[in-house]
Parts: sequence; structure tokens; C-alpha cells
Amino acid sequence: MATSAWLHIAFSDLRFELIEMATEGDRSIAHMWMRGTQTGPFTVFPPGGKPVAFPPTDREFAVRQCHVIRFRDGLSAEHIAVRDDLGMMTQLGHLPPTPAALARMTRFQIGGGARRAIAHAIEEAGRAAAAAAAAQPAGAGEASAVPAPQAS
Repeated sequence: MATSAWLHIAFSDLRFELIEMATEGDRSIAHMWMRGTQTGPFTVFPPGGKPVAFPPTDREFAVRQCHVIRFRDGLSAEHIAVRDDLGMMTQLGHLPPTPAALARMTRFQIGGGARRAIAHAIEEAGRAAAAAAAAQPAGAGEASAVPAPQAS
């Protein structure tokens, strides 16, 4: 939920289209398209680094992803995502760092847009995480409230 809230700040029309899904044992894999238009600032949170916000471009993107989810006691216990972040950032016009992209980023930084975008993304993700934690069944521990897919 926190990731969804944070992504919807940047991509107001964000959507995921399932290509295929398979389940075996306690694991499911979902192959999907992620599509959207960057209508708001996009904040990224590099592991061990400071958040970085990219200004809106109003450009569309479409990238494929795979998500592997391991379930325990009917809830999501592990999630691994394989995404095409390079493809998405290229389609959005943030990469490669052209003079136009660098000028757009500089204006966004100097004008305070980046700082405000980062604070807003952190606030929205925190709010969504708190709501998800409050909705989690008692005793679920580390597992999240994403139900296991039902076998057909």
C-alpha cells in the first residue's frame, strides 16, 4: 500500500496489466505491464542513499515487471520485484542526462520542488503504511495482508 500511494503521487493514471501469473507451492509469480503518465514529481529512494525527486514531464511510459511473492499462512511473507527502471526513466525523459533534462532538474531543485516532493512522498508512504499495519490481522508478524492467490 505504501508503494502504491507513493507511486500515485507521480503517476496519476498508474495501472498494472497482468500478462500472466503462475503459482506453485508457496510462491506466485506475476508478469505484468506497468503503465502511466508522469503528472507529478517522482521520488526515488536509493538503498543507503538520500531520496531524489524528478520533476513531472507529462510523458507516458510502459515497462514490464515480474513480481515473485512467497506466502506464509495465507499472507505475503516475501516479495521480489524485477523492474525495468532504466527503461522507465528513459521513456520519461530523465535519462540520459541531456542538457534539457539537467536544466529541468536544476530548476526543480533550486525552486524547492524537489524538497517538497520528497517530504510529500515520505508523508504519503508513511500514512499508507500505517493504514496497512492497522488493517493487518493480529499475529501476522512480518507477513503483509496480501492474500494468497486461490488455485483454480
